Amino acid sequence: MTIYWFLRLFASILLILVKDSSSEPVPPVHNLQASLTASIAHGTTVAMRVDDSVIIVHRSPKSMSKFQALQSKTSGSSFKKHGLTLLPFISHSRWSLLAPNLFCTMTGFSSDISHLMMVLSRTNELHHINFNQQLPLHKSVLSLSSILKDATKQKGGRPFGIEALLIGIDKDNEWQIYSCNPTGLYRHFSRGTSIIGRNHEQILKEIDKKGGVNIDMKSRDALKLCLSAMLASSDRTTESQYSDDTFEGLFLWKSDTDCCYISRIHPELLEEIISSF
Repeated sequence: MTIYWFLRLFASILLILVKDSSSEPVPPVHNLQASLTASIAHGTTVAMRVDDSVIIVHRSPKSMSKFQALQSKTSGSSFKKHGLTLLPFISHSRWSLLAPNLFCTMTGFSSDISHLMMVLSRTNELHHINFNQQLPLHKSVLSLSSILKDATKQKGGRPFGIEALLIGIDKDNEWQIYSCNPTGLYRHFSRGTSIIGRNHEQILKEIDKKGGVNIDMKSRDALKLCLSAMLASSDRTTESQYSDDTFEGLFLWKSDTDCCYISRIHPELLEEIISSF
């Protein structure tokens, strides 16, 4: 009987301690709103998984893409694949092939993007050196998430002002897409569409209104749907200051060895589709 009452008392004390600890207020994340605003202020990136490949379209203010647009028009010989006219891939400050099985693109603060791209690239490189194998996609996502979460706990600074898409191939040779925001929260997409940056909610609504994306859709049809939705969402929010934005496209497909192949979509094809609306 004495043991019984002792256990009851111990359980009561433990319950009080747990209740008190859970009622402690969570400290606020310093400067979070500024980072969230920066992460979606300018550029927009849409990724669609269709036809056993991934189509990516990035829209950014013309001043931010002038140099890259010039490269797109003058670099490399074009070729055809999946009904698209493609050009050789060129790394950009906002996107990079970090490993043979991992592509990353971000919107937000340029300085934050450059730093995080470098860290992710180095993380994948060290893993390959130490273990003679590629870092699994989900571990790259967890690595980025951890970095972003740690930044939210620093009282003297601010969270990273970026949103990210990590796109790659898993051990079963299947496409996987993850998005990550400044708080370190990430979301997994195995099918359909993932969007980061400006007007992401409106674009997704436009895509759904136009019938949505299915995995059997042809690449060219998916590109048309993506561009149409991005333009329609801008008209809806009367963003006249973005009328001269630059559109850039990427096309990812996979090899038989769990690697990504990536090319740029020819800017003349993008201009042709946009002018047809």
